[in-house]
Amino acid sequence: MEEYINKEELKRRGFQRGKDHVWRQLSVLEQLAQYGWLDYGSRKFTALDRLSAGKRFYSDFHASGMQSLGVNDMERIKVDGGGNDSAPEYVLMARERFVRALRAINPDFFPVIHKVVLEDKMVVLKGTEWIKIKQKTHLCTFLCLGLDELICHYLKKHIDNTKSLC
Repeated sequence: MEEYINKEELKRRGFQRGKDHVWRQLSVLEQLAQYGWLDYGSRKFTALDRLSAGKRFYSDFHASGMQSLGVNDMERIKVDGGGNDSAPEYVLMARERFVRALRAINPDFFPVIHKVVLEDKMVVLKGTEWIKIKQKTHLCTFLCLGLDELICHYLKKHIDNTKSLC
């Protein structure tokens, strides 16, 4: 038997109704953007800039097929000759874009970026209310600073003089 879910329950589960009146599930990054979590970090960039950078990073991750590889170290020197010759060219290009973007992220910020953007999982805050507020501020700042670094990385491809922005 199918169970009816009301609009409030759909919104609570992370769904949003589009202009075409179809409900779709938002990614965790999109949900956090709605909650205001992407408003931290540098004032040079907006929450929409950070959301776009996160979506682009996820897109390269998904197109590269890295999730099926368990995110192996693609820079590791392979001496046995077992390269990725069987992968199509667009996959190899996406892997290269993903690895270059990955290098642009500070290792301190990567765990939050990995959890929210690549794994598409919500960050769980634990403890008392005061600890949760401190954790949220810390996580928001790290998430936004990591996304800011991705924005700078992606801007360097299109703008020669990004020092004024980044």
